[in-house]
Amino acid sequence: MTNWIFRLFDRPLRARNSMVVGVVGTGVMVGLVAAVVFLPRVSFISSKRGYSANFAQAAGLTSGDDVRVAGIPIGTVTSVKLNGDVIKVGFQVPKSTHLGSQTTASIEVATLLGTKFLQLIPAGPGSLSTSAPIPLRRTQVPLDLADVTNSLSATVNGLDIPQIRAALKTVSDTFSHTPSATRQALNGLSGIAQVITSRQSQFQHLLVASRQVTATLAAQRGSLDALFADADNVLKTVRERRAIIQHLLVDSATLGSELTRLVNHNSATLGPLLTRLHVVTRLLRKDDQVLGRSIDLLAPASRGLVNATGDGPYIDVNLPYLFFSDNVLCAFSIAKGCR
Repeated sequence: MTNWIFRLFDRPLRARNSMVVGVVGTGVMVGLVAAVVFLPRVSFISSKRGYSANFAQAAGLTSGDDVRVAGIPIGTVTSVKLNGDVIKVGFQVPKSTHLGSQTTASIEVATLLGTKFLQLIPAGPGSLSTSAPIPLRRTQVPLDLADVTNSLSATVNGLDIPQIRAALKTVSDTFSHTPSATRQALNGLSGIAQVITSRQSQFQHLLVASRQVTATLAAQRGSLDALFADADNVLKTVRERRAIIQHLLVDSATLGSELTRLVNHNSATLGPLLTRLHVVTRLLRKDDQVLGRSIDLLAPASRGLVNATGDGPYIDVNLPYLFFSDNVLCAFSIAKGCR
C-alpha cells in the first residue's frame, strides 16, 4: 500500500493523463463545496427535533411561522398540509426543550393584522412522541374575524325578511288587546323589522365593505407590521433618551434660577447702569444728525491726510502751502490758477 502511494506521487503532473487529473480535481472541488454548504445545515438539523400536531383548521398558520413556549420563540413551523379531515402541522424545536407526553398546542394571533404562531404548553410526564402527532383534543385554533364576517353575511342574506315582517305583524295583531306596555313593545319590534327591511341593501353593502377592509389589511400586513415595528423603535429611543431630556430640563431650570438670583443680587448696580445707558442712548439719538454731519465733513480731511501720508512713515509737504489741500487753498483764494 505504501509503495503504491509513493508510485502515485513520484511523477509530476505534466507526466500524467490531463483528463484524469481534471476529473479528479473537479471531483475534489465539488466535494469541498458540498461539505462547506451542507455540513452547517446537517449540524443545524441535528440540533433540532421534529414533532407534529393535528388541528381542525390551519387558521392562517404557514410554514416558517414561529413556535413559542411561554411567549418565547424556540422553533419554526416546517409544514402545514391536509391529512385526511385534519390539518397536520409539522414543527421543529431544539432537543434541549422538554415537552411532556400531555403537551398541548394552539394557533395564536401574534398581531392585530393576523400574524399567527404555534404556542406549545408542555405538560405531563415522560416525553412527547416524535412519531405520533398531538391529537385534536389537545389542540386549539383561534377565532378568525374574516370567517365571522363571512358567516354573518351569509346568515343575513339568508333571512326571509317578508316572513319575519309577517310573523311580527301576526304577533302584533294577536296581542292588540293586551295592556299598553305590551303593545308598545310589539310596536317597537314592528319598527325594528321595518328598519331591517328598509336598510337591507345598506347592511349588505356594509358587510361587503367590511370584507374588503379585512382583505386589504391582510394584503398590507407586512407594511403595517413594519410601521408598528418602527413606531416601537421610536418609543424605545425616546425611552432611552428620557434621562438625558430630564437632565436637560433640570439644568435649564437651574440656569434660570441662577440668572434670577444674579439679577436680584446685582440689582443695585444694574439699575443705575441701565439708567445711564438710557441717558446715553437718548443723547446719541438727539445728536444723531450732528454726528452724521461731522462724519460727512471728516471724510475730505481723512482723504487729504491719507494722500499726505501715502509714502509710509513720511508726510508729503506741498511747498509753499505745506500739507493744505488744493480745494482749501482755492476756497480762501490763496493759491493761484484755481478754476
